[in-house]
Amino acid sequence: MPAPADLAAIRTETAALLLEWARLCAPHFGPSGSMDLDLRDWPTAQGPSYYNQFSHHAFLLLATGEVPGASAAERSQFADLALRNLAYVLSITDAEFHTPHFSRGREWGRHVGEWLNYYVLGSLRLLERHGLGPPELRARLAHSVSGAVEVLHRRFAEKYRETPTEFVGNHDVWHGLLFAAAGRHFRRPEWVDFARDFFARCVNPFQTADGYWPEAHGIVVGYSLVTAEAVSLYAELTDDAATLATLGRFAGFVEHLSFP
Repeated sequence: MPAPADLAAIRTETAALLLEWARLCAPHFGPSGSMDLDLRDWPTAQGPSYYNQFSHHAFLLLATGEVPGASAAERSQFADLALRNLAYVLSITDAEFHTPHFSRGREWGRHVGEWLNYYVLGSLRLLERHGLGPPELRARLAHSVSGAVEVLHRRFAEKYRETPTEFVGNHDVWHGLLFAAAGRHFRRPEWVDFARDFFARCVNPFQTADGYWPEAHGIVVGYSLVTAEAVSLYAELTDDAATLATLGRFAGFVEHLSFP
């Protein structure tokens, strides 16, 4: 385990990287509040990348000072950009909690996205903790996330009624994390219970002896990192000992494949 001084250095360096990223990205928000950076490469795109619309969470971490380093003027600017980005996300969310899936210049179909809702929930928690944003906006965000998770929970309860015979993939692991986080925030114990059972049956047992989670029946280092992020966030949130133990094994896998 790293020494406290090493962890402090990592936190300082990552905070500086996040601030540098925010300064580079801030000019690329559009008039509607969307993060439009990808439109430089896809000028005829049907819409800005879905994956860039999680930016509000990082900007709020800096705006609230939970990640330090931004000046007072930057914190004000970042808060404004985040609130506008959240309003944009709500504007593209329909009554059944679907959003368009813009990516690489095209629309891949409307869906209820686990990443989008996880980071909107994270931003909602920051807004509530720091008293930021209009109460009406916070209420709309809460309605949108809780409604989306309600839809996803019904789907997953049916999908995983029986234990799968192979690893479920990184996206479904992030769904499990979303159920746990939303269940705690909205006081929905059935979502928390589902997440606990899901990790115990569908995630932890499918880690290989070498420490990775197989994506498409093999080693895909990048996707394993995506899976491990959700697993680590779930372990941190719940203090689940079995899930936490998987991360030590995964760290060994990453170390084996990392250059000095």
